Amino acid sequence: MKLKNNEINSKLNNLKEKISRKLIKLRSLPDELKIEKNDDIKEMIRYYIDLTDKIEDRRVRIHTFGLQLLAISATGLALLFSQYDEIESMDLAKFLIWPVTLILSVLILSSLISSIFYVRQSWFRYPFLKLKDYGNNKWKWFYYGNEEILKISTNPFSRQRNLKKTLEPYLSGLSNFLSNYKDENLDKEISDNIQQLYLLQVHNYYKNRFYLQLTKIWKWSFSIVIIILVSAALYLIFS
Repeated sequence: MKLKNNEINSKLNNLKEKISRKLIKLRSLPDELKIEKNDDIKEMIRYYIDLTDKIEDRRVRIHTFGLQLLAISATGLALLFSQYDEIESMDLAKFLIWPVTLILSVLILSSLISSIFYVRQSWFRYPFLKLKDYGNNKWKWFYYGNEEILKISTNPFSRQRNLKKTLEPYLSGLSNFLSNYKDENLDKEISDNIQQLYLLQVHNYYKNRFYLQLTKIWKWSFSIVIIILVSAALYLIFS
């Protein structure tokens, strides 16, 4: 196991060195070309932020739909069983009670599976965050890029007047922010921006995959519901 980890670390280090050399080549371009590329990178950053927000909205809507369907299906199933004797006494209804029960059960199960996937996706910690040099958000684009901001208390049950948990990290974060702006030049900016762009692209990839996982659950769910409906219809026709 240790040998395998050493081999992986060696590959990662080689890739980091390769990236470092390419960033040096990027910074060696003429200033006019770097400015042009940097403007395009910043535009693409805004594009991916907007694109990911839209995908995330769809994912949230699927989750909300699943919770609503869970409540409706569970209520319908409870009502069905509470009125089971009366429904069974009806000629047509007694043939439909089991298909309806199956459909409601499938919808409940699908809603639960979808909700579990959504929660797990939301708690998912991206593996690239372990790469401190290349896997973290940059200071200009997201608060994660400023470690001092992360020290500010966000406890909603306390106003946290303790200076060490509120004002001190806030001012320290502002100091870092100002220092970063003071020390930033075109080379540093284009390096940071292109790494942030790639981070957002990978983040968008995850969000798209997560969204497709949820849609696949409901695709199979509705396919099973259709099969149940068709089977029930054929049974009624030929029985």
